[in-house]
Amino acid sequence: MRKFLNKYWGWIFLIVPIILQAVFFYFPMVQGAFYSLTNWTGLTYNYKFVGLNNYKLLLIDGKFFQAIIFTIVLTLALIIGEIFIGMVVARALNSKIKGQTFFRAWFFFPAVLSGLTVSLIFKQFFNYGLPTIGKVLGIGFLQESLLGTSFGAVIATIFVLLWQGVAMPIILFLAGLQSIPDDILEAAAIDGATAKQTFWKIELPYLLPTVSMVFILALKSGLTAFDQIFALTGGGPNNATTSLGLLVYNYAFKSNQYGYANAIAIILFLIIGIVSVYKSNYLRNLKFNGGVSQMKKEEKVTNFWKYALLVVGGILILVPLLVTVFSSFKTTKDIMNHFFSLPNPFTLSNYQRLIADGIGGYFWNSAVITILSLIAVAIFIPAAAYSIARNMSKRKAFNIMYSLLILGIFVPFQVIMIPITVMMSKLGLANMYGLVILYLTYAIPQTLFLYVGYIKISVPDSLDEAAEIDGADKFTTYRQIIFPMLKPMHATTLIINALWFWNDFMLPLLVLNKDSKMWTLPLFQYNYQGQYFNDYGPSFASYIVGIITITIVYLIFQKNIISGMSNGAVK
Repeated sequence: MRKFLNKYWGWIFLIVPIILQAVFFYFPMVQGAFYSLTNWTGLTYNYKFVGLNNYKLLLIDGKFFQAIIFTIVLTLALIIGEIFIGMVVARALNSKIKGQTFFRAWFFFPAVLSGLTVSLIFKQFFNYGLPTIGKVLGIGFLQESLLGTSFGAVIATIFVLLWQGVAMPIILFLAGLQSIPDDILEAAAIDGATAKQTFWKIELPYLLPTVSMVFILALKSGLTAFDQIFALTGGGPNNATTSLGLLVYNYAFKSNQYGYANAIAIILFLIIGIVSVYKSNYLRNLKFNGGVSQMKKEEKVTNFWKYALLVVGGILILVPLLVTVFSSFKTTKDIMNHFFSLPNPFTLSNYQRLIADGIGGYFWNSAVITILSLIAVAIFIPAAAYSIARNMSKRKAFNIMYSLLILGIFVPFQVIMIPITVMMSKLGLANMYGLVILYLTYAIPQTLFLYVGYIKISVPDSLDEAAEIDGADKFTTYRQIIFPMLKPMHATTLIINALWFWNDFMLPLLVLNKDSKMWTLPLFQYNYQGQYFNDYGPSFASYIVGIITITIVYLIFQKNIISGMSNGAVK
């Protein structure tokens, strides 16, 4: 038995990720592609093969083309906004200014919040807060809710996704800037390089890998946008903000056109694949002329403007959160009439109602799901990464398996959304434990990618050789030597996944929504604001409960979170 384990240890470490990916990723993906060729309604398992008819129908579907136009506009706005704003703020944060640590932590804070919560907050802000500002300033178009017009809803949606989405790129670009060798920057300064010249000749070439990473993140975020739009506008008015991701959901779960919805999901997958390949080739061929000699001197940007940028950005983050805190202690009448004022009267009734409605149970559900999912990730994925990192240079099969296991990074969830929802129900896994299995499965691609890269760079093969000489088998070597050495990457991956598990809305919506006893906190918040549609106080209180938990964790571990994200980006 010992001989068998030593011979096949690599495959033993991989067996769980392989099974999970095969059952809960590849099988649903193949199912989705097949269903796109049928007229399946989802109501029964009877369907007719219709070939490419669904794809032909897309060519005359006005909703589809409207969704494509909005999705393209949204995606371009996110790509340009996240790269430009991310770089500008990161360069300001990378300067020698007072309060750098505070500003860095504050600008990253939106990234730890639930996209659903952020959208629900801004929904009230656009409905009541912005009209108040419009009336005070006498600006006509702001005196009505932006969400009431097609153009306004598009602008509002872009703003909300950028408000939260730019936080991660700021940290990624900051990590890239801080990885530039000091001697290169010192040489540029000696040569008289200005800030602009240093950026174009030195910083930007070093930041190209980060630009590529942010491009992919923004591209996938825009093309698959769901949570924020679902909560903020529901795709309205008049389908003006219906993205391709939301259109897939609407056709499947509201119109029972499962086959047709899968066809849209396949088109979405093809768009992401084509754009990603083109982008990679473009950046690979992009060259910058190095050197900073013979540069003309220009006046440097003063710290005043950097502080101004950071303060304005900080206020944009602060105001919606501060209003949410105030509103959670207000009556609904006070919220509607005095949106920006302090509570008058001050009341705790909103929180009392939350407690009476059982918010503690939903909080507990989220905590249990998050903790179990993190434990599963820590047990299975680092071991799989160790197996691949040590074997991929020796055996082609491990290279192939690695490519298959990380493919999910580039596949939009909508491709498997419909089949996986049906599968979980059919298998009796539409419960909290089924959700944990899905979180582990879909955490594999990105987490495995980070671990494999870290092990190849930071954990030398000589450690294995020394352990083998001492008589240790691979299982002992991994448990006693390798796993403890992965602490920096443990921190990074657990942070990334914990934020996702705690804040996620889509998977709980698909798997748990039918049984209110199993709702997670985000799912409860969404359904709660629907229940108290005209009573905003309890809704704002529910947002604070969601925010306060993640805020406490963030305040305690913010140095670890930001350094972990930075280290992960550099690795």
